[in-house]
Amino acid sequence: MDEKLRDSFPESTSVSLADFSEYAKQCRFHDWYYDFSDDGNVWRRGNLERAKLEAQSTLDRAYKAVFQVWHAAHYNARAGFSQFGEGCTGEEAEGLVAELRTKLFPEVAG
Repeated sequence: MDEKLRDSFPESTSVSLADFSEYAKQCRFHDWYYDFSDDGNVWRRGNLERAKLEAQSTLDRAYKAVFQVWHAAHYNARAGFSQFGEGCTGEEAEGLVAELRTKLFPEVAG
């Protein structure tokens, strides 16, 4: 797993736990490979959704970290995208997002 992902985690956030969780869910279930679709509707829908996720990632460092984790889970050397580095697996991404959630919202840990 790429430790740079963990190193990019912010110390705090201005977003609520509910908003953080919803964004993390949207990133997890986004069709990261929409760009490879031959179906124009799938491509447009995926492109619009990704643009929204990227725009939201600029609003808070917590969102940015979640976006980077899920991007790294799909675009990495194991998936044939060596230019993006080692990345992480989907399972590792889930663990990293849970770790970030615990760091930012310690009151819900445990």
